[in-house]
Amino acid sequence: KKSLFEDSMILDRIMDAHVKNDEALKQPKSTRKGYMGHLRLISNLIVEKSSCDKSISDYTKREDWQSFVQGQLAKLNDLNDQRKLASANLHESMQHS
Repeated sequence: KKSLFEDSMILDRIMDAHVKNDEALKQPKSTRKGYMGHLRLISNLIVEKSSCDKSISDYTKREDWQSFVQGQLAKLNDLNDQRKLASANLHESMQHS
């Protein structure tokens, strides 16, 4: 865990990737980086595991990480949930047609 959170600085890398992706999206004709969905899943896994593993939660108590989780990650999760719901509704309406 030390290697993942200290040596590889995974939290910093995740947050930096989101900043760089947001900057890239401001450019004309830009699209989201293909790996951003994976980073969302990894971030959610870190949040989930930190709630039951003190050795992980010691790393995730950082103010910048908490801000990311409560802000940008929460928005991404909401957007993903909305997309799943829309897809489910479309699939259901197609079955009843």
